[in-house]
Amino acid sequence: MALSGSFHYYPNEPTSQFGLYCEWTGTQSKTGNYTDVTLKVYASYKTLSISQRSGYVNINGTQESFTSAPFDVPTASTWSKRLLKTKTVRVYHNSNGTKSNVLLKASWDCQCHYSGEWIENVTAQTTVTLDTIDRTAPTVTCSVSNITADSLDISASASVTSDIWEYSTDNGTNWTQFSTTAGTTASTSVTGLTPNTTYQVVVRARKKSNHVYGSSTAAEITTLGGSVLVSVNNTAIDVALPSIRFAVTVYNSTYYHKLTVKNGSTEVLSVNLGTYTAGTNQSKTYSLLVSQRTALLNQIPNDVSFTATIELTTFTDSGYTSQIGTASTKTALMYTTAATSKPTFTAFTYSDSRTITANATGNNQVLIKGYSLLSIAATAGTAKNGASIASYSVEIGDVSKSFTSTTMSVGAVDTSGTLSLKVTCIDSRGYSTSVTKNVKVLDYTKPNVSSYLLRRKNEIEDVIQLSFSGSFCEIKADGSTDTNGLLYAGYYYKQTDEENWSSFISFKNDVTVSGNNFSFLTEQLMVDANTALSLDPDRSWDMHILIRDKLDNLTSFDLYLVITQGTPVIALRKRNSTYDFPRVGINQPEPTAALDVGGDIKMNGVRILGYVGVLSSTDDLNDFDEQGFFSATGTSSPTTAKHYPVATAGYLEVFSATNGEAMQRYTPHTCDAIYLRYKTRGAWNAWKSAAFV
Repeated sequence: MALSGSFHYYPNEPTSQFGLYCEWTGTQSKTGNYTDVTLKVYASYKTLSISQRSGYVNINGTQESFTSAPFDVPTASTWSKRLLKTKTVRVYHNSNGTKSNVLLKASWDCQCHYSGEWIENVTAQTTVTLDTIDRTAPTVTCSVSNITADSLDISASASVTSDIWEYSTDNGTNWTQFSTTAGTTASTSVTGLTPNTTYQVVVRARKKSNHVYGSSTAAEITTLGGSVLVSVNNTAIDVALPSIRFAVTVYNSTYYHKLTVKNGSTEVLSVNLGTYTAGTNQSKTYSLLVSQRTALLNQIPNDVSFTATIELTTFTDSGYTSQIGTASTKTALMYTTAATSKPTFTAFTYSDSRTITANATGNNQVLIKGYSLLSIAATAGTAKNGASIASYSVEIGDVSKSFTSTTMSVGAVDTSGTLSLKVTCIDSRGYSTSVTKNVKVLDYTKPNVSSYLLRRKNEIEDVIQLSFSGSFCEIKADGSTDTNGLLYAGYYYKQTDEENWSSFISFKNDVTVSGNNFSFLTEQLMVDANTALSLDPDRSWDMHILIRDKLDNLTSFDLYLVITQGTPVIALRKRNSTYDFPRVGINQPEPTAALDVGGDIKMNGVRILGYVGVLSSTDDLNDFDEQGFFSATGTSSPTTAKHYPVATAGYLEVFSATNGEAMQRYTPHTCDAIYLRYKTRGAWNAWKSAAFV
């Protein structure tokens, strides 16, 4: 570190000292934390003759150009120096007073021959570290004494001589100067403070030698005046005799005190407490009057608590008109408890409000799963301590519902067994009281028919035969006696192509019931006791079988069936205006020939040769090995791919035996040939033809 020095640059050193020679000095300011650096630049020479030249100097990054005067020194015996430039630059130090790597530089464009060598430019430079400037702050301490309601005294000291002293009462945000006398101690009195107010007192002093400030730590003090609330306990306000408990510091035993409770900005109650003896952190209790307890409870008709602001205001007079300072405040919870404030709720009744299911069980206190409608009538609950009854809730099985009335229609319950039925009365604060009863819910399935048969007698007659069997669910409200049974069993019918059904026809009295099983069998379905049901065999009919147990229309078993048109095995028809000969029909109700057969005629297991039908467009002749005549028309699309002998319409004749062998004969419409082939061992031989000329 230094505040002066020199440096140079001689291109031909040591044989020559021609070049630049530089000297520098520094002048420091402790208060300003800077050094004024001056650089002097010289040309070093013996003999030199040149015109004016340019150059520049640079101090810590600040650069300035210069122009040198002409040189005309033809002969000299010693080395000489001529001043080219002087420059001063202010260099600021770091906050800790240090400064290093300060650049000092000079450059001169001499552009000359010296000692037989051309020299274009000469530059000399160095970096220096400046002496450190003292930037240490004084160590400052302070003490506070003689604290009153509106004033206090401050005494301060510094570790070195200081020439400016200031104090702050808000921890250094704002400062007040109280002394400019140089020394190591200072004191002052501060007035105009607010009673019963906390201040953060700090003193700072400026070190005379370098104008650096040092500050003391903060001293927290509270001015005297009004009494101070130290703490307030949370208070249960729904007990019979609630009390507000608090702790207070009193500075003057002649002062009077008022306690105020607020909910937000709303004053709920205010009470004059009188005087207290002087002392710190004294425990006090105020027992609330009934009206005051009510006033607090009325603040939370819909909440369990509120955060109250408790204010303690101090006065000098018994009339409570001359207030000292500002009120001291704390917050505390004013609360209720479920144990004390929950509503009174004692009883409810329940029943199955659906007449059908109640009649089925014979006891409206027993429910049927999924069908009974649970209804509840509750004794109205009574709210406490300023609350009101808000709602009622019901829980049973998977059902959970809320109501605003004591009459509650819960509806169906989809769980069976002995279930817990809980009814809860809820007040406006959310407190609740529940009553629970056990309810029997019976499992149930609707009637079911497991097998049935509906047919025409002999499949063709107008007489209708019906049989079925099934079961219904037991309903045992008392656990032993089944109260269920068949309520309805019967049918409706209509012609299939019509819309209107017949009236209901009951056959309940003919159903056999054994336990919870039932069955029905009749060889002739009746319309009433004396009339059999007759359904025209030439028509198709729809039949609706209906079976109900004691739950009536809630759980009908409905079976919809169709009675097809009757088909006679053999029909005998006399002569009429159309046919003058008697006719016999086999599977043909209206024969058109003396013998009219509907379907194939077989002998010894083989169909008797006769016309069968028209071949379709998808028929393959390889598939036809059963006896009969077939017509192949244009719509049959005859092709050799479908194993026709020619792609021409015609007639196919098939001759077959029971051993699987068969022969086909195909005659095209052109009648120009006959084609034959034979099937043996499961394969068809190739077609052979016999042509006609």
